Amino acid sequence: MGKVESHDERMETLMKTRSSTQKMLATIGRLSVLTLVLASLPHGFAAWAQAQREANSKSKSSNNRNGGAAAPPTLPANSPVRGSGTPGFIPIWITTGTIGNSTISESSGVVTLTGGFSTSGDTSVGGNLNVAGSLTGTTAALSTLTLTGSLSGTTASFAGSSSLGGNLGSFVNNADGGTGVSGTGGATGGNGDVGGNGVIGLGGNASGDTSRGGAGIAGQGGIDTSSTGVAGAGLIGFGGGASSSLGGAGVLAQGGASDTGRGGDGIDATPGTGAGGTGLAGHFSGDIQVTGTIFAGVKDFMIDHPLDPANKYLYHTSVESSEMLNLYAGNAILGAGGEIAVQLPEWFDAENTDFRYQLTAIGVPAPGLYIAGEIHDRQFVIAGGQPGMKVSWQVTAVRQDAYAKAHPLEVEVMKPERERGRYIHPELYGQPKELQIERGRATAR
Repeated sequence: MGKVESHDERMETLMKTRSSTQKMLATIGRLSVLTLVLASLPHGFAAWAQAQREANSKSKSSNNRNGGAAAPPTLPANSPVRGSGTPGFIPIWITTGTIGNSTISESSGVVTLTGGFSTSGDTSVGGNLNVAGSLTGTTAALSTLTLTGSLSGTTASFAGSSSLGGNLGSFVNNADGGTGVSGTGGATGGNGDVGGNGVIGLGGNASGDTSRGGAGIAGQGGIDTSSTGVAGAGLIGFGGGASSSLGGAGVLAQGGASDTGRGGDGIDATPGTGAGGTGLAGHFSGDIQVTGTIFAGVKDFMIDHPLDPANKYLYHTSVESSEMLNLYAGNAILGAGGEIAVQLPEWFDAENTDFRYQLTAIGVPAPGLYIAGEIHDRQFVIAGGQPGMKVSWQVTAVRQDAYAKAHPLEVEVMKPERERGRYIHPELYGQPKELQIERGRATAR
């Protein structure tokens, strides 16, 4: 039979238990929240935390002579991981105690940013970079860029392709004379291959009745504020050089096709206006070759004036006609019988038809001067004058070459529907300049 405690003994045991409990509560009160949290974590982390505390204690006691903390251990395979999120997304601390999805995801080696991407240094991506927001930075070297937002920065180089769903943004180079955007096409070494384009621009589509598609490339030259300088060109193109083959064209332009309407122009140019005069819509310092038709209000030539080439120009205008005419002229000396056969070039009969003649006697009257034989086998005969007489002749003929036959001149035509009510030069007919045809075409483009 056990010993029965007396009342005094039971009171002594109770007081000891109470004292022990108070000491334990005091100790718990001194524990930090972090210690309690670590105590609730898996054994691996709790042990690491204990090792961390011991290392810190030794470091303090030895005045930091014995090194730092132990490395965190690897969690056991069966350790629980708590939380929620979307597979493929990199987590981020939403608050100090909450983990959620970040804007960065990865799938099949491709990193996608659904927000923006900003860097103050260099960015190098060996694979693809997809950004659904905006991309800003100093230098971006990318293999492939897919961007549905905007791109802005100083330098962007792509080893592959780039696809932008939003604005390319503004590339501002603050360096003196720095280039805003620079594109270099890839080289090719194979026969029949074509080198890459430096810059390709595709204008946005339009579907509204009064809307218009966007320009493939739009350029505006820099403004010059000096009194003697020249403002920048909107677009400059230099053809590529060649060692033995044909050099590249500086600019290639092709108008867009239309299913039911008029096709687009290859190049449209309008001169700038200024207090000192109106500029030229086009200036060519070399020869021009046109395989089609030239339409103009006046067709002149302009040369340095023969008598004052340093200070004046000399202008002559062309002779116009409602027919496609060729004009030939010359002088001939009549033979012993008062006549002569005038020889013409080999191609004359093939090029011309419907001949018209003019004869003028020089030195003495020749009322009997006439065409004794019309053009046949590349010659015609002048007769009715005195032997040794000088005669000036002129032949006008209508073109009959293949191009002239395929493109006969239409003298009177109706203006296209969208140009009706408008004028080439409205001011000549007392109409406002807003009714100029070119303004209407620009609105339609």
